[in-house]
Amino acid sequence: MDEACQCESEVVAEDVPSGNSMHWYTLQVTAGYEARVQQFVGKGVARGGMASFVGQILFPIEKITEIRNGRKCTRVKKLYPGYLFIELDLYDENGELRHGLWQFIRSTAGVLGFLGGEKPLAMKQKDVDLIVHQTEIGEKSEKFKNNYSVGMLVKVTDGPFAGSEGEISTMDEQAGNVRVLVGLFGRLTPVDLEFWQIVKKEV
Repeated sequence: MDEACQCESEVVAEDVPSGNSMHWYTLQVTAGYEARVQQFVGKGVARGGMASFVGQILFPIEKITEIRNGRKCTRVKKLYPGYLFIELDLYDENGELRHGLWQFIRSTAGVLGFLGGEKPLAMKQKDVDLIVHQTEIGEKSEKFKNNYSVGMLVKVTDGPFAGSEGEISTMDEQAGNVRVLVGLFGRLTPVDLEFWQIVKKEV
């Protein structure tokens, strides 16, 4: 199930742009409908002949992998629940709002409105850059959530060292890996494992 979280940065608006060009806008949507609205708008503008006025539609997420009962469980976390970020050529060469385009998006099921209402305000470039970066990172990688720490005593539950006990010496949370020092052949031996292959040792 999707998990909501607080927005990581406030989206700040600029003046209404003029001229025939693409700008980014913030679209407020009903929480839980973000992906659906993204899909509906994308398909609708193509059918309605408005594709040339619409660029990317971003819904920043990150994938989080947790270990539950010795199994890897991946869920999706929304970085900005209730918001989409859309690239539009929303104003004509005279700086007038393209009402047909605005009305189409505004009337899409699940859309609550643009930041700026009937005069949507363009986002600042630094906010656009942050959101584009978060979207790219979220699509390419996943974050591991764990309750382990260096120095913790653990038991290996999977693989050739299953049943062995040892101490975590190093961790790579981004990759989801740990190095555990286990007692083998009368000496401590470093073993590289994934989070799901260990459990905290019960004292």
